[in-house]
Amino acid sequence: MGFGIVIAKLKHVFKAADAISSQQVDQLGAALAMSGLLIVLMAARRYFVAQKHIQKGHYEPANSLILTITMLFILLAAAIIFLLLRT
Repeated sequence: MGFGIVIAKLKHVFKAADAISSQQVDQLGAALAMSGLLIVLMAARRYFVAQKHIQKGHYEPANSLILTITMLFILLAAAIIFLLLRT
């Protein structure tokens, strides 16, 4: 979430570098802020599910969920790097 806010606030730096348009910076900032919020909500849900499983004595980690989120953020970071370096 924090990265989205920082990117939106640094809109003038990106615009001065002529890397991406002001609208693209706003969209990128909003997307990162929303993804941060989504991850917080997913983490809270996962916490309560894991807590129930631990109490019942049959906990299994959610490796596929962790790998999926990691891959999504790698792709998002690659897209940001591409946008910034395409000048």
